[in-house]
Formats: sequence, C-alpha cells, structure tokens
Amino acid sequence: VGQPVREFAAAVKSASQARDMQQAVNLKRVALFAEEEAEEIDRQGGRRSTEAPEQEVEADWFARWRTAAQEVSREDMQRLWAKLLAGEVSRPGTYSLHTLDFMSRMSSSDAELLAKLAPFITAGGILQVQEGFFETKGLQFADFLYLEDIGVISGSQAMGTTYTLNP
Repeated sequence: VGQPVREFAAAVKSASQARDMQQAVNLKRVALFAEEEAEEIDRQGGRRSTEAPEQEVEADWFARWRTAAQEVSREDMQRLWAKLLAGEVSRPGTYSLHTLDFMSRMSSSDAELLAKLAPFITAGGILQVQEGFFETKGLQFADFLYLEDIGVISGSQAMGTTYTLNP
C-alpha cells in the first residue's frame, strides 16, 4: 500500500475519532442539562427522583433520543434535548418517536421562531388580538407560512382569521 493510501487512512481515522469525541462531549452536556431539568421537575412537584416510574422509558425511544442528541452542539438545542429526556424519564410515554423525529430536524432558528409564537398558542389555535398584532411581536406572514411548511401549524393561508396548532 502506497504512502497516499496510508495518509488517507490515517486522516479518515483521525476524523472519525474527532467526530466520536464531539458526539461524546455533546451527549455529556445534554445529560448534565437533563439532570438540571429533572431537578426542576422535582421542585415543581413532578415525580421524585427516588420514586420508580410506573413504566420504563422504551429502549427504542432512548436509542433514537441518544442518536439525535449526540449530534447537537449548540447549547440552546442541547437544552431542548435535555428537556425531552427529563420529561420522558419523569413520565415515560410523554414524548413520541414522532416528536424526536421532528426535533431532530429542527434548527435553532426554527426553535426561536416557534418560541416567538408560543405565548399566543391556545387550546383552540393561535390567538391574534388585532390585525397587525403579530408584526408588532416580530412575526411576519412568511414566518407563519414557514411554520406551516414544516408542519407545526396549519391555517396560515387564512391569515387574519384563525390558526390551528398541529397536535
């Protein structure tokens, strides 16, 4: 085997090791944030960490969570993954595999946009106080179309009437 092939193999091995290390660091950070979240759940009257849950977190759920969480390097997104884990451990079955799939495709900007909209979400849809209200909150019509496109809301085409949050 020639020198270029050995150099290429060494570079591939080095890149693989760097990726594995980054994934381990990401997962450790998410786990630390999840511990904080679990403590917060306990403080708010959730299941005590000494109590056994009625059911266990499904192995497939945890495997899918881990695979996705290890790829997240931004702290804000790591905190979201930590909330998912803490919530699922506290009450197994709370978050579906569909939720994990959706979250794995969500970017930080998607999360920020959804956070802007969250205060106006009600059980019946999205509350708009008056025409032009959302613009004063930094939300444009294009934002609603985008959220509809990624499957978070529906009804944006009827802007000015009602919006429905997809379950």
